[in-house]
Amino acid sequence: MNRKKNSPGLGRRWRILRNLGITALLGVALWAGRGFPLPTAELRFEWAQRGALMADPAPLQGQVGSELVGANERDIVVYSEGSWEIRTFPRTPGPALVPLSDGVVAVDVPEGTASARLEVTVMADGWYVGAEEEGMRPFPDPTGESEERWFGKTYSVEGELLENGATLFQLLSGDSYTERNLLHYMGIWEYYTSEQLPYGPFACHMTAVFYDENGAELGRAELKTTDF
Repeated sequence: MNRKKNSPGLGRRWRILRNLGITALLGVALWAGRGFPLPTAELRFEWAQRGALMADPAPLQGQVGSELVGANERDIVVYSEGSWEIRTFPRTPGPALVPLSDGVVAVDVPEGTASARLEVTVMADGWYVGAEEEGMRPFPDPTGESEERWFGKTYSVEGELLENGATLFQLLSGDSYTERNLLHYMGIWEYYTSEQLPYGPFACHMTAVFYDENGAELGRAELKTTDF
C-alpha cells in the first residue's frame, strides 16, 4: 500500500520572502511605467546634464515649479522637467540672475544672505504699449535711436531663499494684457543674449541686492537686455 506523503508547504520565512519579492517586482513595474523617475531633484538634475553630455556639470541650487536651476563658473543651467529640455544661460561672476517662466532666480548668492530684494524695470516701444494702460509710465527710448517714448513698469520684489542656496523673485502681473506680455517677454532669453530681437522692441533692467540678518548689504547682481 502506497503512502501519500504530504508535500511540505512553504515556511513562514519563505512566504515573507516571496511576498517581498512580489512587492518589489510590482514596485519596479510601476516605476518603469512612470519612465523610471529618479527620487531626488539633485539626481534628476545630474542625470539630465549627463544626458546632455555637459563637460562641466552644475550643482543644483534651486527648483522653481518644474524647472531645476544650477550654475557653474560659466553658465546658469536650467532643466525643464516638463519638456525634458536643458538650456544654458551665460552668467557674470559672483551672484547672477536668470529669468524663468515663473520669475527670476539668483544663483551663487553671497554667503550669509538672510534676505534679498529685486528691482525690475520692463518696457516696450510706444506702438506696443499705450500710455492709457493702467500702471504704465513713459520712459525715454533705451536704445537712443529715437525721441519716441517707451512705456513700462517698475517692480520691487522680496526674494524667497530656496533650499539649495538660490533665491527666487516672483513677479505677479495684474489684469492688464500688456503687463502680462511684458513679463512674458522678460523670460525670453534671446532678449539678453542676442542682438536680433525675437519679437517686438522690448527692454528690461534688473538689480538684486542681498542682505545679511542685520540688514547690511552683502552684494549685488545685475541683468539687462542687449537693447538697454
